[in-house]
Amino acid sequence: MYLHIIKKRSLLFIFLFILLLTLLLALPWVSAKEPPQPEAWQINGIVAALDDGYDQVKGSAFNKLVGASTFGRNTQIASKPFR
Repeated sequence: MYLHIIKKRSLLFIFLFILLLTLLLALPWVSAKEPPQPEAWQINGIVAALDDGYDQVKGSAFNKLVGASTFGRNTQIASKPFR
């Protein structure tokens, strides 16, 4: 009779211990911080590059502009080169 109660208690303690370990190891990676916004000089540089005469410079600036507006998410527009 007592052995059955001890087994139930030990399983409960093992479950609670594993749950506690899981939470302690997983919570440090949870972050709600937003990526930093681009500064004014970066935006001004991209705008100046969009007015450039070279197509490669315009394409690179467009890709950076699209990447900055989507906060670094991978989108189909950002992955295609500008032509």
